[in-house]
This record gives sequence, structure tokens and C-alpha cells, in this order.
Amino acid sequence: MRLALLALAFTACGAPRVTAPFAEACVVPTGAGTHVTTCRGLRFDVTIPAACPPAGCGLVLDVPGLSMTGKMEDENTHLRALAPPRGYVVVQPTARPASKDRGLDLPNPRWPVWARGDDEHVFAFVQAAIARLGIDRARVHATGFSMGAMVTWKLLCGHAEVFASVAPAAGTAGCSFVGKELPAREVPILFLHGHSDLLVPFYAASERRAAVVKAWGMHERQSEALDAHARRTVYESAAGTEFVFVDHHYASPYKADLGGHCFPGSKDAGLEPDQLLPFGCAAPNAFAWGEIVLAFFETHPRR
Repeated sequence: MRLALLALAFTACGAPRVTAPFAEACVVPTGAGTHVTTCRGLRFDVTIPAACPPAGCGLVLDVPGLSMTGKMEDENTHLRALAPPRGYVVVQPTARPASKDRGLDLPNPRWPVWARGDDEHVFAFVQAAIARLGIDRARVHATGFSMGAMVTWKLLCGHAEVFASVAPAAGTAGCSFVGKELPAREVPILFLHGHSDLLVPFYAASERRAAVVKAWGMHERQSEALDAHARRTVYESAAGTEFVFVDHHYASPYKADLGGHCFPGSKDAGLEPDQLLPFGCAAPNAFAWGEIVLAFFETHPRR
């Protein structure tokens, strides 16, 4: 039943839908700690460090997937704890509840990833946060899981000039790297996908990898096993831009629902209000996704 609801919600996103414009300004909080604010009808959880480097803090946008709030996302990435001590503001948006049209009755959040709208509202908040908090523009990054990964791909395709590097996981739509649907510049990418993913098939991730490599004229520089179930392959363009593809054979404890659609290294217990499922991969895992994302961002500021 849970898998059916998730699959239906993915399908319901297929028809383009235009989000109504919002007149209100984005209210960006200040001061150390985690704050909740709104922007253009969306909720944002914002975690701000106690102090920033002289050039300003960096910013990590961490976009949750279908049915997930910003808090649920953080239960898997732990970026609220990991990133501020290293000088990053963390922004975790929550999508609107899934609409109840076309027979879909799912009160949990979902992004209309095949239509323009809420991804641009997320970007508007990022822009407002950069200005309000004096963010170091060389250290603005985005990551996301599942539908949040699709939002990440869309932001890369539409706003490559803003993001230093990105790290989508378990999501492939949003930027095909074919024809005109291509980022305006090369941006380092860390891309995660599971072979046994039951919501976003692995062949789609393989196609995305091939499209990126072809579009940017990349060659394989390195490939290594992280353990018996995961591999890291690094591609590089002539300009030195890295595309890192991490594929794994881990699976959620709820295999019938998600298969490999999960966060490696997560200890998500699924206890947040209205949470449909925990999204952590069953242990043991060779790495924790939030940790390698942050390490990738730290080593890939904008050049």
C-alpha cells in the first residue's frame, strides 16, 4: 500500500502545473540555531552557525523527497549537525502537501518536479538568504533526495551560475543534458543511485550518467569499490570538472516498498509525525551520505 501511494504520487506529477505567483517577500531569519520561516507559501527550516569565516558562511540547500519534510530529510542527512561547525548555513525546504485531485489522497509533501513553480520559489529563498546572511557566493551548494534530487537537477540546469557543486541522490528527472536542457556551465556533481531502487529505476541513473559524460566530454579517471556493495567512479572533463557517480546495492529494510531507494548510513527511525516510511538503507553501509556530500562540497567551491 505504501509503495502504491508513493508510485501514484510520482505519476500524478506528470501533468504540467503552474504554481500561482506569490507577492510576499522571503523572510530570512538571522541568529545562530535552527529557525522556521516561510517564503512564497513554502516552509523552510534554516540552521545558522554561531560564527562564520571572514568571507562569509557557505550555504547548503538540502531538499527532501516525496512525503518528506525538512526535518525528515535531516534525520537522514544530519546536515544540521554536520555543516554549521564547518561554516555552512543549511536550508531545508518542505514542499506543499500533495493535491487531492485525480483521486490522489496523500497529505504529505511532494514537489511538482515536471512543472516550473516551486523549484523557483526555493531558488528565490536561496537568493534571499545569500543576500541577507552575507553568504560566500563561492560556497553555495545543493543536494536532494528522490524528488528533492529532481529539484536539485532542475536548479543545476536553470541556475548553474549560482551553485558551486551539487549532489542529487535517487532522482534523475529535471535536467536531461540533451539539446538545450543543459547547465550554462560545468558544475561538479556527486550523484548517488541504488541498483535495486524500486521507485526510480537504475537504468534511468545510468542514462543520466551517460548523458553528463557525453555532454561535457568527460573521461573515466578512477573507479574504486567502497565495499562489497558500493562503487565510486570519477569522471573528469577537459576543464577539470568532476562528476562522481556512487552506485550501491544497499536496500531499505522495507524492501517491498523502496528497495534501494534509501540513504546509506542513515539511522532514520521513521518517527516524525506523518512519516510514511524510514528512508535509511539497512546496515552495514560503507559511508554515510550526508558526510560524503559535505566533504564533496568542501572540496568543490566555485572556481
